[in-house]
Amino acid sequence: MFKIKNGVLKKYIGNDKEIIIPEGVHKIGWLAFFTGPPAVSMTFPASLLKIDEIALNNCRYLNAIYVNEANKYFRSVDGVLFDKELKTLVYCPVAKKGDYVIPDGVQNIKGWAFNGCSLLTSVTIPDGVTSIGDFSFCFCSSLKSVTLPYNMEIIEYGAFGECTSLKTLNIVKGGKIITDTLEGELDNEYWQKIKKSLASSKVVSDEPKKNTTFAFDMTELLIAAEEELHKEKTISDEGTLSQEEFHKESTSYDAGLNEIIISQEKQISELITEVEGLKMQIGNLMFQNEELQRQNVELQEKVIYYKKKIPPKKINTFYPLSREELLEIAER
Repeated sequence: MFKIKNGVLKKYIGNDKEIIIPEGVHKIGWLAFFTGPPAVSMTFPASLLKIDEIALNNCRYLNAIYVNEANKYFRSVDGVLFDKELKTLVYCPVAKKGDYVIPDGVQNIKGWAFNGCSLLTSVTIPDGVTSIGDFSFCFCSSLKSVTLPYNMEIIEYGAFGECTSLKTLNIVKGGKIITDTLEGELDNEYWQKIKKSLASSKVVSDEPKKNTTFAFDMTELLIAAEEELHKEKTISDEGTLSQEEFHKESTSYDAGLNEIIISQEKQISELITEVEGLKMQIGNLMFQNEELQRQNVELQEKVIYYKKKIPPKKINTFYPLSREELLEIAER
């Protein structure tokens, strides 16, 4: 069952193994598939324009995405989602396993693209890819090695966070592969970026911090979801849940999600209050500035006035006016 509002897919509840999103949907909303359906494939319509981050991350059995050929914004290659021009890798289904080689021509890996792909063991990133988005390989717990081009420019925050099995980094330079291990001595900027990414995103143990980005909050949400799923979610031989189990899970997920949403709304409300306070301060400063400008104009007018009253012999002289002359000017 799809819950769609104004062309936005808000939520899916069902046990379909093959999900076909209906035409007319132009956006898949945040956490639309948070209930964790047992689907192994998903087909996007021609009307789809946008997919929110982590909209599909809880589809734990999804191993292929297909796109209507008439879609102008997305396409699928080997079950992985790309933009239409094959320049950005948008999303890899979390059940993808083994070794994966990103196609030549790709330039960017979108944030959260491989997030939660716990069955991947190695990834080869071709020459031409210059940026890896935030949390893109986070929670790829079986990922043992990564091959990167030497011209990699940007590795965003948490890109390889919680990759607990990652031990080997291969850097391709001039057709040669330079290999480093976590214990190795090779000191290159890319390995340092990855190690920094690993160290900076241990979100499981970190306490929530003030002024954190929404990306950090979404990661915490995924962790909570995974913990909840590992507690009980059991699948029958047919790969589907009973109606009672499914209802119980959906209720539990909704309750947890509502708590997080309430917390986020509270933080947003506090930020709005703070912004309003800053607006008032800015208004006061603007008023003070206008008052200073007005006083400055008055002073300039007085200077001009008094200059006209000063006897010509005293203009452009270093000698001060006498007390009598000052009193005379003041009386005028």
